Amino acid sequence: MKYDCIVIGGGASGVMAALSVCRHYPNCKILILEKEFQLLRKVEASGNGRCNLSNRNIKSENYYSLQAGKSAKQKFLQTAFNIFSYADTIEFFGGLGVPLRFDHSGRAYPYSEQASSVVLTLTQALIKSKIEVLLQAEVVQIKSIDKSLELTVEPYKTVKQKRHFAYLNSAQTFQCKKLIVACGSKAARNLGGTDSGYQLLEDYAAISELRPGLVPLNLIMDEKAQSLAGQRFKGSARLLFKNKVLTQNSGEFLFVAGGLSGIAAMELARFLPQDNQANQETIVELDFVPDYQLSEMEDFLFNRRKILAGQNNDFSAVGIVKEKISDYLVQRAGTIKNLAPLMKSTSFKVDGSKGFPAAQITAGGVCLSQIWMPSLALKSQPNIYVCGELIDIDGKTGGFNLQWAWTSGFIAGQLRDSF
Repeated sequence: MKYDCIVIGGGASGVMAALSVCRHYPNCKILILEKEFQLLRKVEASGNGRCNLSNRNIKSENYYSLQAGKSAKQKFLQTAFNIFSYADTIEFFGGLGVPLRFDHSGRAYPYSEQASSVVLTLTQALIKSKIEVLLQAEVVQIKSIDKSLELTVEPYKTVKQKRHFAYLNSAQTFQCKKLIVACGSKAARNLGGTDSGYQLLEDYAAISELRPGLVPLNLIMDEKAQSLAGQRFKGSARLLFKNKVLTQNSGEFLFVAGGLSGIAAMELARFLPQDNQANQETIVELDFVPDYQLSEMEDFLFNRRKILAGQNNDFSAVGIVKEKISDYLVQRAGTIKNLAPLMKSTSFKVDGSKGFPAAQITAGGVCLSQIWMPSLALKSQPNIYVCGELIDIDGKTGGFNLQWAWTSGFIAGQLRDSF
């Protein structure tokens, strides 16, 4: 079973990488090996099923790297986005018959706002390009043999599903001249998240520390606070360790059982201290009314009390915040004098995050210093290319991570200095 190029992983970056190889080398024999029972599972779930493909504000400031310094990260990303940009993404999907639309924050979606239509379109592009796909095929070993690479592949969790592609029945060995590793990260295990990519590459490249990113926080909450589960609010938050601000964010938050979720909360998680003892000294400070100064809120509440004097709700924040949040703050405040300060600053101790199973992405990965740019080939083995979440690059929410998948997949698929 010999191929010119094999792609490990059928997610966003892997599918883009295979299509890019086909575009740059039309006669290349290409195979995608995907361990799950279908391609593009995370794409299908992205954007709450709407598929947030990209963002108008693609800048290096919206991305992070755990191991690389700010200058190295910026240079790496600027080089990448000069090769395949946000505009190229629009052109790429437009060429497949998928025009995009944008919301007020610059987030890009397929015009249908249906993730499944993106999955179907990309699947059809693979079929049209005659790119072979083998599902439920887990690569367990990579060997370098002379000028080729040999992959040991085993069946993975046989699931009977209606498929567009074949699936692996028994262990096989595959050989290729060029290999693209695009098998994602540890995040979102329910959608196929795995650490197999790091294991496959550990003999070829240094892997940085790995952290769950874009993940809800665990909070230490008393019985009264537990009543907040399900309450959504727009506000701001600061993450503090020993009164030092680690990071801050604003936007939408959601109280969940024993924790805090929502886009704005999940972006805080990558800045949590990784030491367990330090983690116990971390707090999140919530501002439910960031558009008001403390003095303004105090005046508002006292004036409101005068207007509603004698009524049951003269001491509350209903109408400013949601009823259950108001009830909790009133109980915690005890007096109207303490209510405004709590609306501006309510703190909870943080007990880590909900971990990789609940995370949308992984922070960390193959260190940028291990990768040639602009090819994305490994310095230790230039016939192996990496892309997507395996690289120590992660973005904010809003389409930045999928844009990185498209960009890095396209670059890897150029197979620079190849064939």
